[in-house]
Amino acid sequence: MTADRPIPFPPFVLIVESTTPAAMTVGCIHIPHYPAWALRRQGSEASLVVVEGGRVVGAGPGAREGGVEVGMTTHRAQSILPDATVLPRDTALEAALWEEIEQKLNATTPYVERDRPGRSFIRPHDEDGLEAVVDEIGAHAALAPTRTDAHLGATKAVAGELLRISSEHACAFRQKLSVHRLTHLGVPEETAERLELFGYDTVAAAADLTKRHLTAQFGDTGKHLYRLLHTDDDPSVAAYTPPPTIEETHRFDLPEGEPGPLKAAIDELLETALEALDGRAAQRLTLRLQCRERGAKVTARILRDPQCSEHALRTTAHTLLDDLLQSDHQVDELTVELGALQQPGGEQGHLFFRRPAVRTAVETVHERYPSVLQRAVLVPDGVFPEDRVRYETAG
Repeated sequence: MTADRPIPFPPFVLIVESTTPAAMTVGCIHIPHYPAWALRRQGSEASLVVVEGGRVVGAGPGAREGGVEVGMTTHRAQSILPDATVLPRDTALEAALWEEIEQKLNATTPYVERDRPGRSFIRPHDEDGLEAVVDEIGAHAALAPTRTDAHLGATKAVAGELLRISSEHACAFRQKLSVHRLTHLGVPEETAERLELFGYDTVAAAADLTKRHLTAQFGDTGKHLYRLLHTDDDPSVAAYTPPPTIEETHRFDLPEGEPGPLKAAIDELLETALEALDGRAAQRLTLRLQCRERGAKVTARILRDPQCSEHALRTTAHTLLDDLLQSDHQVDELTVELGALQQPGGEQGHLFFRRPAVRTAVETVHERYPSVLQRAVLVPDGVFPEDRVRYETAG
């Protein structure tokens, strides 16, 4: 049976929250330079620089060591590190990978609230399980009484470890943080610099200012800063809402252990699942085997690009089966799941080939006025805006 079925409760900064009789605990799990982290998961180099709109939005560890920072212009980054690999941001890939991470978090708590890919809020239930997820993905994570303190803690935490900030130590924690740490929460660098010049050089000192003072000095930015630093009405974390998936299952009459029949079953399931895509594309493929005496075996792959091609998905599914299947596996049930669903991007049409009359008209003009008419050709891999379209003579 085909359906858009949510994944039940058993996709960087991520935030976590827990209610206890004494106080509420919020956790933040964060992956810095997430756009670069996502591309490096697909095999990109450590010297990777990710750009969007002419500015750096993420950098690999090698590029960061070389002095590349988020926010600097692409030209500046290339002048600092001429040998860096510069790639455009892939937001679809980022979203697909974060969906996978959110599912891992959802296995530890039913409360997961995304702020953006690379950062989420949760209310922790199984802290040991949460620590295991943080260690697995190498995230920066913290638990604290408020979202702001959890977020600040995550920016200070060591990768792969869960920092815990109790309500008794929250004030001392803020006293040790430079006011510039607030820029990680969206506060402009200029605001942090002015606060430091006024003598408010720590987060705790900035929190001593009243709303009237901050508003008079910084306007709307001051109001936003006051709300960040005074979170008495910190909102609760919303329950996790799994993204839609398409799941198809085949149950064998007798246990099956041969790759041939299993791959044939996969092909049938994918054919049915592709019909249910209804014009969408999938970027995550999950294969689940229910084996006699071995229990469930699950593997998944995030695809580099969203796919709706039966050949591409079938090839990936067969590869996953080869990696997962062992000689002693006897499979009772096989499930194929398509996730990270999205509408595929548009592609450039071939006007002259689909409209012969237009081609004839263009050729006529071209004969009289050579090279006057030009057509735009899209370049999907162009890193810079000016490189994404090129013009060539029509005719």
